Amino acid sequence: MRWGFILCGAVVSALAWAEYACTSDTFVAGDAASDARAPVTQSDFCNAEGTYLAHCQIDAACAMANLNNCGSTFAALNPALSAAIVACVDKDQLECNLDLGSMILSPCIQSELAGFTNDGGALAQLTGDYCKACAPSSATCATKFASAPGQPGYLPSLFADFIIGQMDTACAQKLDGGTATAGDASFTCTDQFALCDYILLGLTLPSDACKDGG
Repeated sequence: MRWGFILCGAVVSALAWAEYACTSDTFVAGDAASDARAPVTQSDFCNAEGTYLAHCQIDAACAMANLNNCGSTFAALNPALSAAIVACVDKDQLECNLDLGSMILSPCIQSELAGFTNDGGALAQLTGDYCKACAPSSATCATKFASAPGQPGYLPSLFADFIIGQMDTACAQKLDGGTATAGDASFTCTDQFALCDYILLGLTLPSDACKDGG
């Protein structure tokens, strides 16, 4: 798995093409952040990355460069996702060489995230702008938006507020609610939002030395 992270197209489709201290979240009993442990720290996260690389026998120079940059990755993730990753590494329940999208959908991460709700103001703003553009007459848009994998707001909800804010400014606030057609391909408002999010994540998340550095 790369911790500079990449989102593969198939997983983005499965997700409905859908700083640490600044995010507010709610959990139910049983998930990674609801037990008696102290909150996951950057050190915990980076140690987990090192453990994962050692377990998977990944020792390439570029992987070590990614490990040295793990703090940037930690800062980009919602604390719930960081905690879930650490928990699944501790349990040795993550397959080797997972990209971020596949990892989010893995059974262990989904189990750890059960009951997770992002209560932050950044996601609330994103939700409002998305629903205003894409589903203005829907009474359930806001409650469904980030409720589960397959909903357009689920993937954004797993990142830090500064990334969610960029998604709102660059993506949701630019939607006009229409359908863009190019040749035989038709993109709905939701498709446009998800594609924009995908591109923005690629530009915003820490680079992968194994992909970008040769």
